[in-house]
Amino acid sequence: MKGKSLLVWVVLTLLIALMMAPGSTMAQADRAEFAGTEVPVGLLDEGIWVFLPSGNVHVRGMTTLYQEMASDPRMSGLNTVVMNANWSPYFSGPMWGTSESVISDSADCPGGGFWRGTWTGTMNADGSYSYRAIGKGLSGCVEGLLYTLIATNPGGGELTTYTGEILDPKGE
Repeated sequence: MKGKSLLVWVVLTLLIALMMAPGSTMAQADRAEFAGTEVPVGLLDEGIWVFLPSGNVHVRGMTTLYQEMASDPRMSGLNTVVMNANWSPYFSGPMWGTSESVISDSADCPGGGFWRGTWTGTMNADGSYSYRAIGKGLSGCVEGLLYTLIATNPGGGELTTYTGEILDPKGE
């Protein structure tokens, strides 16, 4: 009977240790918050715009270059964004795409870096929009890092602002 109790205790201890292991790994990850703005630099490719008989608009492959200016230098640089959208006749509806950011060489980011990400958002009839983005650092000072951000634009030619965080999973 004593042997059976010891076995149950060992098994329960191992199960608890295994369940806690992922949490303890995540607790070691470093997070850095940031805020910033993006300014359009230029349209690189207008993409394909299809105006449907219903009045809806489909956009595929519109490519724009943005200057990103963030409180964390690892999020500042030139960002090439590809946009796709399915909009109503009032240019409102879902949009999505990809981004590739080149981070400049700086004291805080020696050698610069390169992010690749994806995003999804919504355009509103009044010209305002919001989107969420995620990405991964592929080279330089951001290699192996992850980011998430939420951006908004009130429309009317105003700047897009965003907040987010960089996650350093420590190679996990």
